[in-house]
Amino acid sequence: MNNTNALSYMLSQLTLLSGTGLFIIGGLVGFLFAYFQWKTIAQLSQVKNMKSYLFFTSLIRFLIFFLVLLWVAYPEKNIVKILIFFIGFMIARIISIKKVKKMLKEQKYV
Repeated sequence: MNNTNALSYMLSQLTLLSGTGLFIIGGLVGFLFAYFQWKTIAQLSQVKNMKSYLFFTSLIRFLIFFLVLLWVAYPEKNIVKILIFFIGFMIARIISIKKVKKMLKEQKYV
């Protein structure tokens, strides 16, 4: 099977509803990832061992992201589904980062 046929097959397995759902799930995971990253940074002043706290909270965030990504990709290993999920994730992260930067400039903290 050549690349064009494989891509056509992957796209044929995707419906508008499932693609939209994957995008929304990616966005939700992205917003949650950014929210808990922000909360981790906000709590650093209250933690005794910052290095291990940062390591374990980062590890938990990445494990959750990876597990959801595996859940999205598991049955068919469809790269199109993975890309749709990842695009939703990255858009949510970019929006979150811009929102936090704006809040910091206005000195409004969560």
